[in-house]
Amino acid sequence: MNLVFTIYGMKFILPVFTNEPPQEEVISLKGENYFNLVRRVERLEAEVGRLEAGIDRLEVENAKLREENAERKRCLGLNSTNSSRPPSSDPPSMKYPPRTSTGRRPGKQEGAKGHRRFFLEPTEIIDRRPKMCRHCGIDIPPDIPVSGSYQRRQQVEIPPIKPIVTEHHYHSIRCPKCGKLIREEVKEEHKPCCGPHLASLIAMLTAVHNLPRRRIDQLLKDILGTSAWELSTTAFMK
Repeated sequence: MNLVFTIYGMKFILPVFTNEPPQEEVISLKGENYFNLVRRVERLEAEVGRLEAGIDRLEVENAKLREENAERKRCLGLNSTNSSRPPSSDPPSMKYPPRTSTGRRPGKQEGAKGHRRFFLEPTEIIDRRPKMCRHCGIDIPPDIPVSGSYQRRQQVEIPPIKPIVTEHHYHSIRCPKCGKLIREEVKEEHKPCCGPHLASLIAMLTAVHNLPRRRIDQLLKDILGTSAWELSTTAFMK
């Protein structure tokens, strides 16, 4: 069967292969019908493009949801035996694998190297003598010599921190030759309001420990016991 299209007087024949006996069917399209058909095809093509873009977006979302689902399933299967989670996070229905006995007692094993605190070089040694016997209750005279064995206990302390304020006086002197007043020029190391040690401390608190200016001011007030360093710290950091 052949389809015959007549558009603007032009005849188009489109062969159609079927098992039916050959015949011809004439379809006549006018000008307005043709343009309507073209516009409809364009609308359908735009709709198909929109649907294809939606399908691509849905495929991306589907793949993302599959990954999230797989991650959630993996997290649900984690417990204290296959992850770093504590045993307290395991559900009550958790069954732990049986422990195999190693034959060793718990705690430090015999022959293992011990670890104990190291003693520092003492700055001051104070001898402590018992003043009363804790068995019979009599007083111990101070002239009785010690037995030679003693127990050491060290206590580490820092000395009281007191600010050292150095004031430089630059005096003026009248020159004996020209009669003009002269004054010693201020040295570069005397211009900052903070000394090198205090400046290093402020720089370390700012750069290493990331403390803001107000907390540094408060810290210096608490340590140095004076409120006069707020202006000095502000001037130094500016």
